[in-house]
Amino acid sequence: KTDIDREVVIVPINGQPVPFSIHTIKNVVMPEPDNHSFYLRINFFAPGQTLAKDASRRMAKLVERFGKVKYAFVRELTFRSLDQTNLGQAFRQIQELRRRLRLRDQKAV
Repeated sequence: KTDIDREVVIVPINGQPVPFSIHTIKNVVMPEPDNHSFYLRINFFAPGQTLAKDASRRMAKLVERFGKVKYAFVRELTFRSLDQTNLGQAFRQIQELRRRLRLRDQKAV
């Protein structure tokens, strides 16, 4: 689920909703189904990875700053479902939020 006003993606972790800022998301992938199961993978910016060109300056500074210290980073979350509907909807919402963010950043420059 996404909250467009607050620019966060809310994901369930151990049954609890956890918000992640859209700025921390590197990309979202929906691979081909495997044995009637559907997957949604969310990759995050983390130290030791090359930052994509669409990464904000603020995110690059945060990864650089906290990457030097021994903090734990979430690199990837994968969700599995037998029904594609919910994962497909979440995928589209996240992509739409990322698109809006890119457009807003382009207007600011």
